[in-house]
Formats: sequence, C-alpha cells, structure tokens
Amino acid sequence: MNRANLFCQRVMHFILVLGFALSACLATPVTIKDGRGKIAIELWASAKCVEPGDMLIVRATVTNQDSRTHLVEVKDQSILDLSIGYRTETGSTIIKWSDAKPLTPDLTRLELKPGESRTIELRWVVIEPAPSAIGVSARFIDDLRFSDHPLSPFMMIYGPGGCPGPFGP
Repeated sequence: MNRANLFCQRVMHFILVLGFALSACLATPVTIKDGRGKIAIELWASAKCVEPGDMLIVRATVTNQDSRTHLVEVKDQSILDLSIGYRTETGSTIIKWSDAKPLTPDLTRLELKPGESRTIELRWVVIEPAPSAIGVSARFIDDLRFSDHPLSPFMMIYGPGGCPGPFGP
C-alpha cells in the first residue's frame, strides 16, 4: 500500500470517528445523580443537544436505598419537581412539572418503602429559535429539616451551535 492510499484511509477513518462522535453528542441521553443519606435522586434528559422542534424529555427518579421506609410530607409545595429554564430576547422562562397541578397528597406527600422509586417526567418541544443553553433541574425535599436546601441536581442542554465538541464551544 502506498503512502497516498494510507493517508486517505486515515483521513476516512478520522471522518467516520468524528461523525460518530458528533451524532453521539446529539442523541445521547444524560444522567446526573445526587443524594443525601440513603435517598438518591437521578436527573435524566433524552439528549445533550437539541434543535428547534425536538422533543426534550426530562425525568427525575427518587430511590429509597435504606432498609427503612422514607416518608416526607409538606403542605405548600411539591415534594418532587422538574424544571426547564431558558432565556430568549424577551426574557427568561421556567417551565415546571408541577405547574397547574393542584397541591394534592400525590404532590405533597411521598412514602417510599425500601428499594422503591418514584419517577416524574416532563416533555417539552424545543421552541424556534432554540435557546443556545437550556437549564434542566430536579428538586426533591428529602428531609423537612433541609427543606430550604433540597436535593437539586442540575444539567445544561445545548441548542444549535452550543453543543460541546470539535465544532462547538
């Protein structure tokens, strides 16, 4: 094999690897975990990078990893919530899973037996023009003593031109 053919093969291999890496950035779900004691919360998003019209799916899962039942009850807010926040030229927007839901015991009380989990999901169609950065967070009041400091994992989702990688920031 001559040098020109070898060079072409290496360039083609590089292009293939780069293409896979870029497509993986767009399609790969992302997970962030947090916890205190025997309670764990996992924040999951369907993609790290989005385009206008894409469906972004976000989930929060709380798991009791203790050998005892975990019970938390509040009166004035949701025990577990998800939010998607972004800025546009007209200002900031925050969309919450709990928006327009009545404060029933389903939202204000959570009892998890050992090994049990509870998951909530928020779906959002990315607006046009898509924000360059979208903040996604979960909020879980795991202990009333720490209600001012809930477990709050956070991640960034990137819009067009914002996806980290060889051609982004």
